[in-house]
Order: sequence, then structure tokens, then C-alpha cells
Amino acid sequence: MKRVVRLCEVRLENFKNTVHGTVTIPEAENHAPFEYASSILGIYGQNGSGKTAIVEALAVLKQLLSNESLKDFPIDDYVMYGKESCTIGARFSIEQENDQLYYHYYVDYDVRFVRTADKNGKIQSELLRAEKTEGGKTMRRTLVDYDVDRDTDCYLPKYRYEAIAKNKDGEIAIGVAQRIAQKEKGSFMFSGEFQKTVRSVENKGEDFLLGLILDALYGYASTYLFVITSAHSAMISLNGAVPMNIRVENEHKAIVGVIPLMLRGPEVVSVEYYELLTKFLSGLNGVLKEMIPGLTIGVHNFGAEMDRDGKKGVRIEVVSQRGDSVIPLRYESEGIIKIVSILHMLICVYADASMCLVIDELDSGIFEYLLGELLTVMKDNGKGQMLFTSHNLRPLEMLDKANLVFSTTNPENRYIHMQYVKQNNNLRDMYLRSILLGGQKEELYEETDTNQIARAFRRAGKAVLHGKNS
Repeated sequence: MKRVVRLCEVRLENFKNTVHGTVTIPEAENHAPFEYASSILGIYGQNGSGKTAIVEALAVLKQLLSNESLKDFPIDDYVMYGKESCTIGARFSIEQENDQLYYHYYVDYDVRFVRTADKNGKIQSELLRAEKTEGGKTMRRTLVDYDVDRDTDCYLPKYRYEAIAKNKDGEIAIGVAQRIAQKEKGSFMFSGEFQKTVRSVENKGEDFLLGLILDALYGYASTYLFVITSAHSAMISLNGAVPMNIRVENEHKAIVGVIPLMLRGPEVVSVEYYELLTKFLSGLNGVLKEMIPGLTIGVHNFGAEMDRDGKKGVRIEVVSQRGDSVIPLRYESEGIIKIVSILHMLICVYADASMCLVIDELDSGIFEYLLGELLTVMKDNGKGQMLFTSHNLRPLEMLDKANLVFSTTNPENRYIHMQYVKQNNNLRDMYLRSILLGGQKEELYEETDTNQIARAFRRAGKAVLHGKNS
């Protein structure tokens, strides 16, 4: 079986500080079957203008589509102040070839959250739709329309509910799936119980289509979609255990997991962990030494030692090496540590069309020239997708206008592409000019006044020195 899933669009309504915002991923549509080039999107904008909202929304979608709980997510805080609910939506392209049959669908998934009295929030509804174009005609189908408070037929269309619930076991299974989803704050339609129930129905018509799409999106979210939030950079700053996502394929399946990159100093670990970490880090050195000339990383073995449970272990420390100089990795710059921690994911994006890596503050600690070189390599030769937010403007000189989105000061239209860009324009200069002079369809920067800022500093300084409130 051959299958590629790609993210095409992300939609927000009343999510955090965004009343409405849509981000469309370039190069996601209009391609020959299974012929993909890299798809890179950078999101730029003023602090607090909604860049990180896209990253957070995709982190939520990954959890739901992977059948994971949102118990640790601040659902109530996602709902915009003064609103009762918010919605996250996404469009995906699903292309699959199976037993000489070819399928290509565009799928829209929307999830709505509401505030609750306990301030924890809850999932109110989920909507799954499919779209296919044949012979110049576009056919759209609602596959599942689920609402937690619907008294009867908890999900529509009614005929599909009746097909699945036509026997007592199916009806019970749906009820179990609903109760578990509510208790765990997870998705109803991507729950294991619901997916199993759908697969139990005779594989034909739309029931087959529903099963195909649920399986495709679940597989995509759990093994191909990776979201790295700003918490990742915070762990680096704290010299903590930085999580490194890994994805390794064998003949049968992809193995996904997390290896903690320990920065606290020498630690005792299991023999199995030591062997895995050593193998994993050595596999990165071929690319790392080209990105940062002469730099390689490895694991220093201090010798066998019992762990706190009395089991056989190894005392180790992750180190970096340049020539004959070897130092603990924790003494390297934040930028180098960040590159090491995400490098495996970047390699996967470069090689695999289904891979999608989402990174908040990609530029954090990374030298801007290297950042530009990295994006150029990914853009020109990669196959997967990468979305990132950044404050560094170097990528504006390296990427096309279609690969750049700018957040605005208008919460009703939060994300736009730059207009009136000519082929010979420097987009970096044009962006800065638009901040100062305007000229785009939306304002890109909420105006600040240096004199007012200076005056505020003087007032605050006097208050600090003399113990007076400003």
C-alpha cells in the first residue's frame, strides 16, 4: 500500500486572540499523483499577534487525531475572551494506492471547544467531511457530524449511525466510545472504540471511505506529524532533559518515540538506553558536521554503575567534539543544542513527503545565515512539509512570497500573504516598509512610539529609585 497525507490548511475561529484566521499551506494541492516537492511555510508577525496560535492548534489536532487525551491542555484558555466556544479546523490531502485502486480525497476536520463551569473546557463537537473531484465535478460528503449534547443520533448522517448501530453490540460500542471520549477529553471519532466499530461494518461504499480516512489521519498524526513548541527551547535554557523525537522505519511499520537528551551532567542510565542513544546520535553526525563544520556529538561512557533501583546501568554524558577538543554538550550554545535536538526530524522532513514538522521559534539561538542555508536546502531538495514561526527576518530573503504568511493586527483577518510583491523585490525590505508605511490590505504592526516608550521607562525608573508608583 502506498499512501501520502499532507496538511493543506489550518483554520481558527475565536481561538485565543484570533476571531478568524486561515493559513493555507503552499504546494499542498495541484500535483501529479505521488509527486511531491517540499512545502515550507514561515509565519511572521508582531509579538502577541497570533503566530504561536497556529502551532498550539496543530499540537491539539495531533493529540486528537492520534487518539490522545487533552487533559493536560488548557482548553478553557483557548476560547477567546468574551466568547463561549472556539473552533480549530484543518484540511488534509489523502492520496492512497491499494490493490491497484487509486484514491485521492481532500478531508476537512473541525473540532469545537466550549467553556465549562469548572474552567477546564470540553470538546463539544467534531465534524469530518470528504471531497473528491471526478470528471470536472466536485462531490462533497459529510462522513461524521458528532455533537456531545445531541439527544438522539449522537452523530450524523443518520443512515450511517443506523448501519453501525443496527445490532446491539454496535450500539453499545458507540455509547462506550462516547463516554470514554468525554471522560478522557479525547476525540470521539478517532477513539479506538469508534474506529474498531467502523471497521466491523461491511467494507463497501461510504463506510469503506470513512474507515480509510480515519485510518489515514490517525496514522499521519501519530507517526508523521510532529509539533515542537516553545517549551522545547525553554528546556534547553534550563539545562534540562530536552526531548528528541525519533522516527525510524523498518519493512513493516514506523517506530516513533522520544529520547531525552540529558543536559544536567553525568547520569546513570540503562544499558539499553545507552546503546540506543549512542546509535541515534552517531547517525546525526554526517549532517551535523556539514552544518557546523567539524562538530560531532557522542556519548562518553564513564563505566558501569548500578542505578537507584539496583539494576545494571552505565554512567554517561552527551558530549560534543571538534578535533581533539571534547566538552559536555551542555556547555555548547543554545543554538547548537537546538539543532542537535531537532536534526533527526529535519532529516525525516527532507526525505519523506508525508512528514510534517511544526516548530515554534525556529530561529531561537540559531545564527541567521545558517538558518537561511537550512531553509534553502529544505526548499530546493526536500520532500516533506515544515511550518515555523520566527522573528529572524533572514528567511524573508530566502523563501518565495507564497511560503510566507504574516499575522496582522486585525483579529477578524489574522493571517495574510504580502501583496504587490514583484519578482525583484526584497521581501524583507518590503515587510519592514509595510510596517512603517502600510500599503497592505491589513495593518501588520500595532504602532509604537519611541518617545512614549522612553517616557514610560523614565516614569518606571523614578518609581524604582524613589519607591513611588508610576
